Amino acid sequence: MALPGIKKEDISISLENSTLKVTGERMSKTEQDKDKVHFSEFRYGKFERSIALPKNAETEKVDARFEDGLLTINILKKEDAKPKQIVIK
Repeated sequence: MALPGIKKEDISISLENSTLKVTGERMSKTEQDKDKVHFSEFRYGKFERSIALPKNAETEKVDARFEDGLLTINILKKEDAKPKQIVIK
């Protein structure tokens, strides 16, 4: 998830009933100058993203990293959900 201009402290990740929820808030910086007009093309305010996880997600082993404005969340599959090769005898 690309979150440019947001601090790690302004992001919250929670997991409830197989739903991963990422919430946060981008704070606006107000600049005022009587002689100039300031335009901003960034959106400010609260945001929320909910993602339904599959049944085979290992919800006990969620890893999240935030670096250079990019939030990466890794969720492993349960071992029993991985395909198993069967040897023919």
